[in-house]
Formats: sequence, C-alpha cells, structure tokens
Amino acid sequence: QTSTGTELLAMRIAAGASATQPRSVVMARRPISDSADPLVAYQAMSPLQSPLPLLPDAAGEQPPGLLFFHPGASRMAIFDVSTGALTMLAENSIAGAWHLRRTETGAPVWSVFLTTPGGLRHQTLLRSARLLDVSPAARVSDEVWVPRSTTDSARPYILIGPSKRDPRALVLVEMRPMDPPR
Repeated sequence: QTSTGTELLAMRIAAGASATQPRSVVMARRPISDSADPLVAYQAMSPLQSPLPLLPDAAGEQPPGLLFFHPGASRMAIFDVSTGALTMLAENSIAGAWHLRRTETGAPVWSVFLTTPGGLRHQTLLRSARLLDVSPAARVSDEVWVPRSTTDSARPYILIGPSKRDPRALVLVEMRPMDPPR
C-alpha cells in the first residue's frame, strides 16, 4: 500500500545482497485501487491458491502472469509481471484457477476457470505480440463453483459450492476438463 492506494509490485530478489548491489529490483508496478485500506490488499489476494499447485501437464511451464482479484475493476485479472500489463477477465468474476492444455504440436494454451454470479465460466488466453488477449467467457456451469487446482492428473480440479439441501454446508465436486475436438 501507498498513501494514494494499493499497488501490485513485481520484484526480482537478488541472490546475494551487498552494499553496492540492491537486494531487490522492481520489475513492474500497477495501481489496483485508490484505497490504501489493508482489507483491499487482502481482497485482491484472497482468491489465490497458495502455494499454487503445479498443474500435472505444466512440465515447467509457468502461467502467463499473476491471477488476482482487481478490486478497482470488480473482477479477476491477470498481471503480466514482465510488462506490467493487466488483462481483465469476466465481469464480476471473484475467483479463478489456471488451466493448461497442449496443442497437437505441444505448445501450451493457458486458460482460466472463473467463479461468477452466473456460474462457472472459462476464458482462453492468447498472446499477441507482448500483450495477452482473452476469449469471451464461455459457460461451463450455471451453478456457482469456486475452482481449485490440484496436483492429481486424475482429479485436476476440485469445485467448491453451496449445498442445495443444506444452506450451512458446502459441496466438493471433482472436475476433469476434456480437450476440445481436433
């Protein structure tokens, strides 16, 4: 937080610090809210899984940025730490989980499962030049689910949602996305 609001910072931490070499370098920064309230920072980071499970098909690939809740835009967004660019995701989305599939040539295709008031949605990311483009949100389910990644290739996602029978209970559902037809 700063005196003028809340920012995201991408920093490179140096392996060894000395009097002549700084310990960290700011690579990118982006304001996300006019409020400096610590609850805004919590709101931005609370939808994240920590630590982020390595997806079974990742094979060392990293997601194209930090997936977070943008409090100023009231939706999930991706912060590209190499450029500082923001990519806004589905309107009113409040949580998300990365998804990775591979093309026939083995190239990675990153996408996101998103929780919205209208249900679970999916958006695919495409890199054009140095920017990320995002597909329109596709409906996965009309039920509201919070997706969470796992490290189990047989059960790569757990969906968490309200029980229809007991409003005090939550339901856990396994989800395994299928590759699109080729």
